Amino acid sequence: MLVEENPFQGKHIIFGISGGNAVWQSVETVTQLTKLGADVHVVMTENAMKFVSPISFQRASGNKVETDMWEKLTDMSSTHVPLSKLADFAIIAPATANIISKIAGAIADDTLTTMLLACSVPIFIAPCMNPVMYKNPIMQENITRLKKYADHYKFIEPDNGKPCGKILAPQEIIEAVKMEIK
Repeated sequence: MLVEENPFQGKHIIFGISGGNAVWQSVETVTQLTKLGADVHVVMTENAMKFVSPISFQRASGNKVETDMWEKLTDMSSTHVPLSKLADFAIIAPATANIISKIAGAIADDTLTTMLLACSVPIFIAPCMNPVMYKNPIMQENITRLKKYADHYKFIEPDNGKPCGKILAPQEIIEAVKMEIK
């Protein structure tokens, strides 16, 4: 009997969540990755927290959810650099137009963008936005710009069978990442 290898076992994953309608799906993605043996550290933007509470992701991952890069400064340390160094890779799902544009412009003005800029590991980006926004020429230019660095930024393209910009289902995101990290 052939046993399939689990490439997520023991991996340290930064799971970035920006504020889009598909945030609720990410709870299931984080749950599945954790069940596969990954150590998932969720980082949420302020807008993401307007859709789903960090508590849902804390329960799904078993780890504290990072939401404020200034929180840890009371003990003169921050989490964005240590977690970035610990990570084997990062996943951003959903990745809104806002977060993709910030990454493309190297803007680090919140916990997630600062952490991602400090990452030297592959970053998987699952775009999710209104179809008109997704097709916007500037948005497409930002995506094209990031794709030039294919060793670092890896796109999990929206579902072709649905309107442009609709994020894949949790299991499909996991399978897309799995194909890349094997």
